Amino acid sequence: MAESFLFDIATKLLGKVGSIALQETLLAYGMKNEFEKIQQTALDIKAVLLDAEEQQEKNHQVSAWLQKLKDVFYDVDDLLDEVECEALRQQVVNRGSIIRKVRHFFSCSNSLVFRWRMGHKIKNIRKRLDEMSAEKSKFNLTVLVLDRRVVQSDRSLQTLMVHNCMGLEKLPRDFGDLISLGYLEVTTRLKCLPANGIGRLNSLRHLLIAYCVNLESLFDDEMQCLTKLRLLIVENCEHLVSLSRRAWRYLSALETLRFYNCENLNLTDDREDEDIEIGLNSLRTLTIELLPMLVALPGWLQGAANTLKYIVIEDCHNFTSLPEWIEDLKSLQKLRISGCPKLTYLPDGMRRLITLREIHISECPELIVRCEPKTGEDWHKIAHVPDIYLNGFKI
Repeated sequence: MAESFLFDIATKLLGKVGSIALQETLLAYGMKNEFEKIQQTALDIKAVLLDAEEQQEKNHQVSAWLQKLKDVFYDVDDLLDEVECEALRQQVVNRGSIIRKVRHFFSCSNSLVFRWRMGHKIKNIRKRLDEMSAEKSKFNLTVLVLDRRVVQSDRSLQTLMVHNCMGLEKLPRDFGDLISLGYLEVTTRLKCLPANGIGRLNSLRHLLIAYCVNLESLFDDEMQCLTKLRLLIVENCEHLVSLSRRAWRYLSALETLRFYNCENLNLTDDREDEDIEIGLNSLRTLTIELLPMLVALPGWLQGAANTLKYIVIEDCHNFTSLPEWIEDLKSLQKLRISGCPKLTYLPDGMRRLITLREIHISECPELIVRCEPKTGEDWHKIAHVPDIYLNGFKI
């Protein structure tokens, strides 16, 4: 079997893009959507890399394509390094003197100049990646899907991407025996992911569940082994209705949680559960986008009261209210709400969020009026926040 060199590079790049720190930086600089497009294209390419690396010795065109792809991947890595360096530089400036801040404003490192410069680089990278993705179709490459033989022969496997495999009916019976698996991306036609598969992966740290068109429920109550899971992303699962609330109690290491474009998913549950606050005590970042059934934040988030730092709620058109218990989020630093027109007021508890450093509100017409400086009815609830942005403009 040919060495999976590029496959490993792609895995590292995708892990880097998905890291907590970089996700927060990309969001802060308004580059998250662009990098998500880069990430998706890279995922599509990665799905066929194992087959391409098998064929390169016999097919010179595939070999040349892989060489060009390697150059693009290295450039993506350099781009990510540049974003990380700028974030660190900005932290130094924010802690510096007034003179340093003035110098920084007129320098090439100014954040506005940085965004403009990066915009051109991102556009170039996206164009090249799109060309590489289009070119791969000429080679009739196969998406390699895990089978039982792989499970039996390589229990040391650390990364597995069964992504965009729309016809995958079930996971192998021995899937849970991949005890070293740390990174998993899965697309399947199953209605429920069985606990005796994913639920037994006790080394799993990153889990992406995407385009599972038949998935109706996520997890069951047997998720005790996922105590090392740090990142969970659920996206584009149109029939997903519910999550097992009891599963959250076992996700004590989870740091990043993201839900995207799940049109029937309602995260809230009126049932009481005395143990619900045991889990999620490491959660730092919560992102919820395009969940039209979302009306309020789920009560189980109170388990992250001491750790949750960043909340994003975007394009949830029926989202109505932030909870009164939001004042218990003792570490919350950034709150971003956009495209939630039914959210018309802020809870009184906002005044007691003394760690909140930044708040963005946009495309919430009534709420924007209530948050107008000095005249808005809710202004006194957020006046203590250092950086306030209404419809993109800093107050």
